[in-house]
Amino acid sequence: MMRKLELPKTMLRLHGGDLTKYVHPETIVGRFPLEQIADIRLERHTEYFGVIFAAIGAALAAVAKVYVPWEGWGWAAAVVCLALALLCALIVSGRKIVIETREGPVGYVVADAIEEAEGFVITLRQVLRTGGKGDNADEPSPASQ
Repeated sequence: MMRKLELPKTMLRLHGGDLTKYVHPETIVGRFPLEQIADIRLERHTEYFGVIFAAIGAALAAVAKVYVPWEGWGWAAAVVCLALALLCALIVSGRKIVIETREGPVGYVVADAIEEAEGFVITLRQVLRTGGKGDNADEPSPASQ
């Protein structure tokens, strides 16, 4: 018997015969019956908004190096702008769990460790393949905890 299948930071939980997305223990924002889930997968997504900030940071670094009249200040400003550009470039890519339902796909950004999300998806696929047997129907719902 499976005890609990949950991604606590992403706030996804398998409860009974439903995969539930919640924002607080009392607030459920999505409930997907297992028999209506065609597929679940973990995929990479890109936030292009961060690319804009990275480009602006790199451009500011070039401008600072060329147009700041004091050599030391120009280099310092260029390094700070490049560091911010690199930071923006690092947060551009992420992962999300995509749930394929009969009504269409739904994606949730993963806040948990990637390894945990991969394990969650693989385990949920196994549950889907077995027709929901072995789920945690006897566990309390998020609202009752």
